[in-house]
Amino acid sequence: MAQHLASARYEEAEKDLPRLIVTAKTAAAPGGKRGAELLTRAWVLASAVRVKERHPDAWSTSSWAVEAARRSQHPLALAMAARSQYICLRQHGQHRQAQMVAKAAVFDLEGEEYARPVLGHLLLESAYGAAQAGRATDAIDLWERGRALAKRGPAVAIWPDYPGPLTREQVERYGLCIHHVLGDTRRALSHMETLSACVVRVPHTAARIRHDSAKLRRDVGDIAGALRLLQDLAVDTPQDARRTSVRGMVSGMLRTCPALPGLRPFAASIGAV
Repeated sequence: MAQHLASARYEEAEKDLPRLIVTAKTAAAPGGKRGAELLTRAWVLASAVRVKERHPDAWSTSSWAVEAARRSQHPLALAMAARSQYICLRQHGQHRQAQMVAKAAVFDLEGEEYARPVLGHLLLESAYGAAQAGRATDAIDLWERGRALAKRGPAVAIWPDYPGPLTREQVERYGLCIHHVLGDTRRALSHMETLSACVVRVPHTAARIRHDSAKLRRDVGDIAGALRLLQDLAVDTPQDARRTSVRGMVSGMLRTCPALPGLRPFAASIGAV
């Protein structure tokens, strides 16, 4: 399941979800911390599937992940559940509550080696949320803290984790997104220039790099450059190209530049028209 998400195979992940939940619940039924750890992982992955299309069930799955993590008392389970809850809250514009969740998790778990890669991702995601909320100073500070954790390692959690390793590319991608949201185009472009999706091993991360870079190119007026990135995204991760957010972006580009060569056929191929 984690591998399906890491490979941007969302349809396969959706199909596997019921079996995963049943198996995890069966393992957790006798009680005990180990069973609760497995159930946490299942609910975290379920939340990751649901938030891709902002499904309302994400509220429930992220809450169940937190409940299971608390029973497990495993630092990695607690970190993963907190990140799951944070993402759900941020997507629904609940920035204050999301900030509280992230701050509490980092305070409680920052010294836990097993939790460090996930906390690094959480700090980067918190930085992006702070930027969305207009808190520029907090955004930069959180991003710097996430970068510091990435440098300390380890890069990979002991459980398979769909965002992939906490690498330099992840840090730079968030730097791109944060400065883009804050309106600092020069710095956003500087981060983008350090990135190459072609060398990233995790397809999910490569897709995020291409999508975020395409949004930046679109916003600086380089619609042709944005299209090229999205075409590459569709070749390497076709299911990601059909997500609602990507289709909406392409529809907007088509309204702006309807005569751009290749744009209308591409929009039709991903269901954006």
